[in-house]
Amino acid sequence: MKKIIIYYSHRQTLGHQSRIANITASLRLHYSKKARVFLFNAGLPEECLHFPRGTVCVNLPTPFHSKHDFRIDRKNFVRGDIAGRSKFMLEQVERIRPDVFVTEFFPFGRPDLIDEIFPVLRVLRTSGVKILSSLGYPYVNPFFFTPDKLRTFVLLGKYYENVLIHTPSRFEDGFAESSLDLAETEFQRHDLKKPFLDVMSAVKDKIIYTGYVASGKMKNARRPACFGNSEYKGKTFVLVSRGGGVIYPKLLASAVLAKKILGDGYVFLIVPGPASTDAEMALFSALVKQAGGRGIMMQKYIPDLFRHVRYCDVSVSMCGYNTSVELMYFRKKSIVVPWQLWENKNNSFFNDQIFRSLMLKKYLGSRVIPYNAISAELIAEGIKEQLTKDRPGAVLREADFEGADITAKRIMAS
Repeated sequence: MKKIIIYYSHRQTLGHQSRIANITASLRLHYSKKARVFLFNAGLPEECLHFPRGTVCVNLPTPFHSKHDFRIDRKNFVRGDIAGRSKFMLEQVERIRPDVFVTEFFPFGRPDLIDEIFPVLRVLRTSGVKILSSLGYPYVNPFFFTPDKLRTFVLLGKYYENVLIHTPSRFEDGFAESSLDLAETEFQRHDLKKPFLDVMSAVKDKIIYTGYVASGKMKNARRPACFGNSEYKGKTFVLVSRGGGVIYPKLLASAVLAKKILGDGYVFLIVPGPASTDAEMALFSALVKQAGGRGIMMQKYIPDLFRHVRYCDVSVSMCGYNTSVELMYFRKKSIVVPWQLWENKNNSFFNDQIFRSLMLKKYLGSRVIPYNAISAELIAEGIKEQLTKDRPGAVLREADFEGADITAKRIMAS
C-alpha cells in the first residue's frame, strides 16, 4: 500500500483545502485498496470541511492563523512555533514512512514556511521519498523575485520530482503574465515579468498541467430546495459569496443594499463564508433587516455551493479558485471582485484573483469591480447589465475539469 502525505496551510481560505479534499476524494474513489492518505494541516482545523473516510488528518501544533479583524492583515497573522512544528512533522514522517510527500502551494507560495518545511524535505530526499508540489495556478510569490531569493527557489525546486499545476495546459499562464504588465503600467514598476518567468523556467521540465480540480459531483448538481420556493417563482436569483470569509465584508454589505435598489423582482442568497466572525454576521443581519428582509436569505456556509452557482441567474463573488472554476464550468453570468493587496501596491496586481478576473472577463464577459470602488449602486448596475447578455459559450471541455483524477493518477505513478 502506497502511503501519501499531503502538507497544506489554508490560511482560512477555501480554495487550498477544497482542492486537497477533492484530490483526496479521487484517491479514495480510485485507489482505496492501494493508497493511504495522511493530511498534514498546517492551519487552523476547519470544522466545515470533511475528508473521505479513511483519511488520517494530522493537525500541526501552534498553527498560523488570522485574528480576523474584518480584513486580512499581515501584521495580524499569528506565527506558530516553527522549530516545534518542523520537529513534530519529522517525528510523524518517521512514524508513517511515506512513499510520496506533496506540498500544496509551497514552494511557489507561503515562503514564510521555508524554515518549517525545508528540514523535512531534506530528510525525505535522503530517504528516497518522491516529493511533488500541488499548485492551483501559475503563481510565484514576489519574495523570490530577487537574484538571491531566486537561488533559494532553485535549491528548493531540486527536491521536487514534479509540479502539478491544476489548470488546463497553459490556460491561465498568459493571464498571469498580463497581470504583471498591468502592474508595470499602473505603478511604473520595474520589470516583474522576467523574474516570474525565471522562477517558472527553473522548474519548467517538471511541470504537469492536470486540468481544474473540482468536485466530481458538479456534473449532476441537483437544484437546491430554496430555488423551488413558490414565493420566489419567476424572480431573478442572485448568489453572493466570498469564499472562506476572512476579508472583504463590504462586498456582502453592498450586495445586501443592492437588493434594496433592485426591488422585489430579485432574490438574494448571501453566503459570508465559514471564517466569518460573529460580529460580521451580526452586521450583515442588521443590514438585511435595514433592506427590508424580504427576498434575502443568508447562510454562513454551504458545502455544495456549486449547486447554487449552477442554478442562480447571476453570481456576485470574489475571484477565488473554486468559484472561478464553477463559473467556467457552468458558464455563468457574474460580477467578480478580485482580492488586491492595496497596502502593497507594487504587487497588488500579481495574485491569482487579479489574473483570473481577466480570464473571466474575456471568456464569460464577467463584470470586474475593484474592491476600493465597490458600491451598492455598482453591484445593482452590474447585475442588470449581466442579465442583458446571452449565456457565455463553451470554452473548455469536460476533461478540463477532471484535474482531481489526473492528480491522483500522477501521485500514484510517483
